[in-house]
Amino acid sequence: MSHLHRPTNQSRRFTLKAIAALPFCSYGLTELMKPAYAEDVACTFPPSMAKGPYWVDEELNRVDVTTNTDRASVLNGLPLTLNFTVLRIDGSSCSSNPIPNLQIDIWHADAAGEYSDVIGSGQSDTRGQNFLRGYQLTNVDGKVSFQTIFPGWYPSRTAHIHLRARAYDENGRNIYDFATQLFFDDVLTDRVYENEPYNTRGIRDTRNSNDFGFLRERNPSILNIVTNDDGSMTSDMVMGFPNVPENIADNVSFDVSAVNNGDAIIPSIESVLTIKPADVGTTGNIYVLAFLNGSWFINNGQVWLAYADSASTEIAAFYTGQLESAHNLTILSGLDISNLKGTRLYVGYGVDADDMLQKSQYKIAYTL
Repeated sequence: MSHLHRPTNQSRRFTLKAIAALPFCSYGLTELMKPAYAEDVACTFPPSMAKGPYWVDEELNRVDVTTNTDRASVLNGLPLTLNFTVLRIDGSSCSSNPIPNLQIDIWHADAAGEYSDVIGSGQSDTRGQNFLRGYQLTNVDGKVSFQTIFPGWYPSRTAHIHLRARAYDENGRNIYDFATQLFFDDVLTDRVYENEPYNTRGIRDTRNSNDFGFLRERNPSILNIVTNDDGSMTSDMVMGFPNVPENIADNVSFDVSAVNNGDAIIPSIESVLTIKPADVGTTGNIYVLAFLNGSWFINNGQVWLAYADSASTEIAAFYTGQLESAHNLTILSGLDISNLKGTRLYVGYGVDADDMLQKSQYKIAYTL
């Protein structure tokens, strides 16, 4: 939304039924899971490991990293939910003190063994794509959750997921940077790779037992995986991170995240808008926007409005009233999106739309 022009003319009204005619896209996965955390998972200490050659800082704040792509090797992958809890280390053990406001990035290969937004090293040119990358900020309980797929393999590497934790001070300076890699039990990986789309590539050439990254660590982190009734998988992991500074800025003071609590055909996009502490208790407006093929659409809480950049008319608010610390919003639901493609959903807030735009208090919540 780097070139968001303030739309000022209401051209025509769209009911929720009518907006279903817009070309959104389906997700390809049959069911996306709500975040859930296992409170009895033992705390582990991930080793510090290299980011590797495929790190790209996409700055994508999202729960579901499988969106915004039509690659079958992403959409048909085995759904995997990752739930992380991050704690401070007290001596040689994990404390009970969570670390809020820590930026957690993940990235990994798709079922075809390819990363997004890179070229070379034996893989195709995926520059300009951003599948299977994203970050979340840990909440007050030190928790984040991602929806992704089981990673594929590529030559000389076993199945793994990269994770990076960063923190910033109030001046925006990076004050903490820790990277690691998360692995899978080989028996589990073998079972997954027996199925499509993983089984179309032959037998992998590297297992944990001969992976250089896995072998060089004394205690590599292996994800605890549970298979759900629908065949998808969930991992709950509690991690202790060393030497995390106390002066982490409250980066989560303004944040937007979203998750699909419906299914691939009729989604229910639930968004959480976190308000800056200074704005909590004040009166303001929350805005929900959709962008498609050069056109903006505004949700006023009841219907969608199509806008154009001409004569002056205020942008309709999704909500007007007292701003709470967090707002749970259903920004899209009840629509068959099987023939829809490419719409970006934004959420933001301000005293009015101008205030929202001037302060850049808006983010992409979800890409269909």
